[in-house]
Amino acid sequence: MNDREDELLSLVDNKFDSIFFKEDIFKKNEKLPNKIKLSLKNTNIVDNDWNDESKLSSLINYCTNIENNINEVNIINEKIKQSNSNKIDKIQFFPEKDNEINNFLEKIKIFGKICYNKNIYKFKKCPNNINSKRKYTISGENENILTKTGDNDWMGTICENELEKNEEHIWKIKILRTYNYDIMIGVAPNEFDINSSIYDKYGWYYYCYNSYFRSGPPYNYNKKTSLPSKKDEVIVILNINKRTLTFKIEDKTESYTDIPIDKPLVPAIFLYDENDSIEITEC
Repeated sequence: MNDREDELLSLVDNKFDSIFFKEDIFKKNEKLPNKIKLSLKNTNIVDNDWNDESKLSSLINYCTNIENNINEVNIINEKIKQSNSNKIDKIQFFPEKDNEINNFLEKIKIFGKICYNKNIYKFKKCPNNINSKRKYTISGENENILTKTGDNDWMGTICENELEKNEEHIWKIKILRTYNYDIMIGVAPNEFDINSSIYDKYGWYYYCYNSYFRSGPPYNYNKKTSLPSKKDEVIVILNINKRTLTFKIEDKTESYTDIPIDKPLVPAIFLYDENDSIEITEC
């Protein structure tokens, strides 16, 4: 009888632990929508007030809370997987009507670590001794707008910051003004010579005028692609691990493969016509 009693008590304990475990998940789920909403609100505060040094302490606290909320979501998702309950699998994590929250959770995996580097795509300033045909100006709050001021001729420049290795980088080029879409978009080694107009020695590019790929060694591409030409927005994706450089316009993509990564790479731009202007932003 004692053995049987111990066996029954053990079964009761296991059942209770299982039920309590699932109830605990649901109780925590009920609190998460407000926490995620607060994270969204705090993210906007961080974005708006980062340069105000008097608020630095509170902003860091906001960042920590956002990170903690994201970690809590990940922990609960892991618990749901471990529970192996068909009942739980069929329950939507948040109410269907609250699309903002559901969409936010879908994007958590690309949110990554809390960091703030609004100048990651900042153009190099024009050297004083540059050829007059290749003069340009840098403008915008983040120094991310490039405008050609010299006469018609190829002018190239790069962003100041090298792209970190072992990462995927995505940025957007928006054409603000152009005479004939004589604009080339791509990447180049950080040894790029701003005083040179020889683009095919320095990097790998997409030519907006006629949808050609153009590059120097080791490929020497002059290859037409299937991308639409003369469009005002181009997404650029550099995957250093896979050594691919992809250009996306609307729903179409084309890629370079086997990009050399023996030297640090930076976003690069060539403009031809006077007054042509582009903006580069993180995507």
